[in-house]
Amino acid sequence: MLNREQHIKWLSRLAALSAAVLLGLFLFAGTASADVLSTSDTSLALLGYDSSPPLVTSVEASETGYEGTHTLEADFVDVGSDVEPDAESISVPDALVWGCQRDNRHIKCSASNMKSGDHSMHVSVKDKAGNWGNREGRFTVRDKVAPVIDSISASSKSVTVKYHDPSPSSGIASVVVTVDGVKLNCDWNSGGCDGDSDGYYHDSYDRHHKSDGYYHDDDGDDHEGSDSSGYTCPITFPLTCGSHQVLVTVTDKAGNSTTGTATIDGGDCEPPVTTDNAPAGWQNTDVSVTLSCTDTGSGCASTTYELDGGATVTGNTVSITTDGIHVITYRSVDAVGNVETTRSATVMIDTTPPELTLPGDFTVAATEGASAAAIFSAGATDLVDGTVPVNCSAASGDLFPLGSTTVDCSATDSNGNTATGSFVVTVCQSGRPAIDFICPLPGSPDIYWKDRAHYDARILTLRFSLVNGAGPDAYNVKVTGSTADNGVTAVTPIPIMVGNLASGASLGVEIDYHVPVNVGSFTVASTVCADDQCGTTYYYPEIP
Repeated sequence: MLNREQHIKWLSRLAALSAAVLLGLFLFAGTASADVLSTSDTSLALLGYDSSPPLVTSVEASETGYEGTHTLEADFVDVGSDVEPDAESISVPDALVWGCQRDNRHIKCSASNMKSGDHSMHVSVKDKAGNWGNREGRFTVRDKVAPVIDSISASSKSVTVKYHDPSPSSGIASVVVTVDGVKLNCDWNSGGCDGDSDGYYHDSYDRHHKSDGYYHDDDGDDHEGSDSSGYTCPITFPLTCGSHQVLVTVTDKAGNSTTGTATIDGGDCEPPVTTDNAPAGWQNTDVSVTLSCTDTGSGCASTTYELDGGATVTGNTVSITTDGIHVITYRSVDAVGNVETTRSATVMIDTTPPELTLPGDFTVAATEGASAAAIFSAGATDLVDGTVPVNCSAASGDLFPLGSTTVDCSATDSNGNTATGSFVVTVCQSGRPAIDFICPLPGSPDIYWKDRAHYDARILTLRFSLVNGAGPDAYNVKVTGSTADNGVTAVTPIPIMVGNLASGASLGVEIDYHVPVNVGSFTVASTVCADDQCGTTYYYPEIP
């Protein structure tokens, strides 16, 4: 292939040869028509008959030092009227062409703001006769410049990356952030921070491109390439206390990548804090204690506890159902393993009422008319309080009426547990009942043979009268014995239970005796006993 110099020499020789041929033809024509044209007007004749367009012999595109800007060149020749000055042009549909330099055989321009990929260029040249020569060419823009990471700001909660692409032709393809090798789930917009889909980043300034290859905004600053952009990646997993490595990789769509590192010092170094709602003082019901964990770092992972030094249990609720003084020890651990110092809570439960000590039921004899003073003692002891007072419906020494009276007592400890009990006080009348045991008179109907069988068996029945005079009522009255003389014996079983006799009351008692045939009379002697209301027994020896 010819180089550019050789190419120009060849074109010059070709132009001279073409001019000689044309001149010969013209002279031939001029001889035939000398009346129209003279040989001195040869240049005018050449201009008048130029119908051939300029020939674009080569097109070339080469990269410059700035990615996305190329130098575009074209060579051309015109063998007729020659090229019209400043009528050459190079255009690229998707780029800005600027800074063109021209001569009669060559044009050189710069093209900027091109994305990576294939592009077409169009070269147009006009000669002085108005003929246009055109040629198409294609070239490829390659992005070879890696993005630039401007800054990395990292904490235990997030990583913020700021970056820009000095060569925005291909655009950013991906941003990958890892912490200790774990990739963060970041939501970034590959179309640029402002959401444009052209692969470029834009800021709030109005961009103007100038022929010097730089972007200019309204504040007068120059910016080569795209604007700086950035985004924040949240760290969704907890970091342990210590140093952590952050690695950032920014890659453009041409495959160029840049890495940057940062260090996170700290992480979660603080243990959680656990509190309890254990009630103060003694309780008289079952108690449920809640253990509440808080952690401002990685968050609470679990809470464990022991009750009264027992097995370790994982949970946040402690149920206590037995009486006594109980101790809960507990602590929590967070998501990165920080363990809280063990804490404790004391729970005191007393659901047992005091133990009452009361007299049993008792009887007291009336001493003052129809009443009597009852003397008794009542006490209570408690497991927690010791001795506690007793409240009764009647006090010791109070006068009680005749009959039975129930005394109700209760004792309550300091925790509200109450014990209740009762006993009965009976006031009775005391004194000897006036009992008379009256025998039937001879010949009275109270001495008789019950029937023929009794007569034949010599069984004689005597009906006695038991009378309680004006004395106290008699209780448990019974005939304890009955004897006779002259060989007469009682055949009715003795003792004979009679029952109670109120004051002034009487009742009859029948006793059968065996009377021998030769006995005409006999004397009976009987004994009786009776109790008063207070239970004192009185004996009545013999009643004639």
